[in-house]
Amino acid sequence: MSSELFDQFGSNYGYIEDIYKVYLDDPSLVSEKWRLFFNDFESRLSNDNGFTKTNNIQVRQVENSTPSEFDEDSRLQERVYRLIYSYRNYGHLHADINPLKSIKTKRPYNRRLDPDYYKITEEQLNSTVHSYRFQNNKSLVLKDLLDELKRIYCGSIGFEYQHILDEDERYWLRDKIEQRFEKGFKQTNQSKIRSLQKVIDAEVFESELHTKYIGQKRFSLEGAETLIPMVSQMIEDGCKKDHKELVIGMAHRGRLNILRNIMGKPLQDIFYEFEDASEASVLGSGDVKYHIGFKSKYASPDNKKLDLVLCPNPSHLEFVYPVTLGVCRAKQELKYNNDLDSVLPLILHGDSAFVGQGIVPET
Repeated sequence: MSSELFDQFGSNYGYIEDIYKVYLDDPSLVSEKWRLFFNDFESRLSNDNGFTKTNNIQVRQVENSTPSEFDEDSRLQERVYRLIYSYRNYGHLHADINPLKSIKTKRPYNRRLDPDYYKITEEQLNSTVHSYRFQNNKSLVLKDLLDELKRIYCGSIGFEYQHILDEDERYWLRDKIEQRFEKGFKQTNQSKIRSLQKVIDAEVFESELHTKYIGQKRFSLEGAETLIPMVSQMIEDGCKKDHKELVIGMAHRGRLNILRNIMGKPLQDIFYEFEDASEASVLGSGDVKYHIGFKSKYASPDNKKLDLVLCPNPSHLEFVYPVTLGVCRAKQELKYNNDLDSVLPLILHGDSAFVGQGIVPET
């Protein structure tokens, strides 16, 4: 359907668009008022009539319709769809993203996430409904659907993506988010033990530096040690997907830990740099230890190789991010003959993300 019509609905554009797609797939899934509306619009469109002269009148006709015109199942199904749409739009407002859980804070209440707002009764919560475009269109008991929406959108990650104008991008993100428990990453007992070992390695490393080199600037990773198993898992996945290189761009925070526990830089070299006893310190490296880059190779358990590159970052600003992307594109075009899957960029952001300072201007 032409976006010229939907532009008149302002912030409800996406909602109207999604309802129309439901209508195209199966008109019985939308209520009678929407069937009348879309049917009328399509007939006018086929006759090449103007949009603005007619749809405002049609909308008023729809709003003045009486409940008796609609069957109960269609009305319930439409409300269910509005509920799903609301969780996609506003679920992040109820997400449990406070890292200081010892401090009790009241979460904002959004009435659009409450079934009562849609006049859904307790009896209807036990009804089986169609979850259109949600987890492969499967049918669910409404209360189970509600629990699943809360688990996805109100958990420890707040997803906000409905503002994305590109439809393909928006739907791709939506499917990845909503299917991540079903098709996403699942840890085996062995991988959990490996992740725990990575966290321990990260914590021991920071503790050792703090004990041995008191007062020296090191930009500790303390409090965010889970970064190490996360990056480690990405490297393993990169090997499975036959990437050739992983190029990392990051700020100072946690850089030494990445060098040791991801890149495999020898502890002896790191300690020498703290003691100014390394060859580079004597000859003059021109930079400090938490600015320099590093290269290494990773071999997976099934003996697949991945080259690791940590880009140098001599700036306290974050210009390293566009530089990292440029390095990746150059490698893809010049080294791997335009193979866009050959090099995987990984950008890690630092401190300001915690205090909510927003986007990084340099990026």
